[in-house]
Amino acid sequence: YIIFIKQKKYDLALKLVNSVLKIIPNYQPALRDKALIYFQINKPDYALPIIEKSISQNPKDYIAINTLGLIYGSLKLHPKAKQTFEKAIQINPKYATSYNNLGNTLQILNNYNLALINFKKAYEINPGFDESINNIANIYSITGEYKKSIKYYKIALNKGGVNPTIYYNIGVAYFYLNQIDKAEYFYKKSYKINSNDEKLKKNYSLLLLAKQEYKKAWQFFDGRLHLDEFVSKNSSISNIRNKLWKDSSINSNDKILVIKEQGAGDEILHASM
Repeated sequence: YIIFIKQKKYDLALKLVNSVLKIIPNYQPALRDKALIYFQINKPDYALPIIEKSISQNPKDYIAINTLGLIYGSLKLHPKAKQTFEKAIQINPKYATSYNNLGNTLQILNNYNLALINFKKAYEINPGFDESINNIANIYSITGEYKKSIKYYKIALNKGGVNPTIYYNIGVAYFYLNQIDKAEYFYKKSYKINSNDEKLKKNYSLLLLAKQEYKKAWQFFDGRLHLDEFVSKNSSISNIRNKLWKDSSINSNDKILVIKEQGAGDEILHASM
């Protein structure tokens, strides 16, 4: 069943682990893995009593304790999760996964300095731990250290290959550094892989706004709102003939379609007037 867990075939894994537990009801590693399966399929309430039973049989099982921390986090019990990951690290100070999970919990608790320390410790122990590298970059981005965030995003990119989220994150960092052309380059790379990312569309429209490319900016924003569909479904509203946005200029004789949306669209329209 371990192979099926790694392949994320959790239904098959659960059947096999139940078969093991039917033969050996209190087999501690199987209990631990069953709890992990329930965590992975978003059933933390099922997982909690099982992992507690597993740990009661082997209180030094840092992998089981780490799983308990994940379950606490899933239940939004973040202070408990923090203490649990710390306990796993105390038992095995070389377990990179618990440092990374502790970092995630500290980030949720807005303790960015300690989160960064733990992400870096995970990376130090296991330089091939892609998630910890990306998490280091995320913390630097959150705290406004964009040059450092770009450095680590690029390390993650080199190790993990093509990743639209990392391309997007690099683009955001360059945008805040006012390196608009570089930001656009990475937005384009992200968009080419995943053109349905709504957050990317919004930020790409703002970037184009900064470049005073209003028509392109509106195309990205317009696509995000599906205004053509809105117009077709509300054809009884006599005012709505065409969308106002046609080009980089506004014709004062046109009607304006007002929709319940604030943000990039307003900024694009106002900046172009």
